[in-house]
Amino acid sequence: MNIGHTHWTIAEGRIPPLGDETVGFLNVSLQDAHVQIFIFYSNRDPVGSYRLTVPAERIQRVRFNCLTAPEPIPRATEYASTIESDVPIVMQYPGRVSEEMAEGLRGYKK
Repeated sequence: MNIGHTHWTIAEGRIPPLGDETVGFLNVSLQDAHVQIFIFYSNRDPVGSYRLTVPAERIQRVRFNCLTAPEPIPRATEYASTIESDVPIVMQYPGRVSEEMAEGLRGYKK
């Protein structure tokens, strides 16, 4: 099965002081997907690439605040990102989760 794309742009990003910002990947192919993330700022040079592998037929969630190589992404700083994969995958960008939102979700019960 061949679904997804190989390139995305997120024009608005910001890791809150308390909380995180995530992106999710779904790789339904039979090949591992080698992903590169590049970060762009308004007042300094771009940074990247951050590299990760999404295994074949798996999902992976990545927190932008956990990306450290080549350098951590600073909190409370606006940025944009481009994401590239060598095989088509699905990318979902739900945005940021503040600490207050995370606490509310942990306390939610059906």
